[in-house]
Amino acid sequence: MEVSSIIAISEIVASSNSVSFIPRSSIVRALEQGRVVTLDVEKDFKCRMYSQIVYRREKWIEPHLGLFMEFVRNRIKRIYDEDVDE
Repeated sequence: MEVSSIIAISEIVASSNSVSFIPRSSIVRALEQGRVVTLDVEKDFKCRMYSQIVYRREKWIEPHLGLFMEFVRNRIKRIYDEDVDE
């Protein structure tokens, strides 16, 4: 199942027999209520997740935002390149 809302994902996990990778900050209340639990994984556990930078095409990109986007692209590329080398 593919769901784009973190809130929806956390509710699905809390109300069913599901597992998901989501930010801990998005499930604090469900953790406090005992509706979900976290699973510790091995330190060398590797999981590739895909992310996107989304912005409005017609909108002018301010220089600091352009620099941030370039930083993120380079950082993600470097992480994936290191992953391939191992």
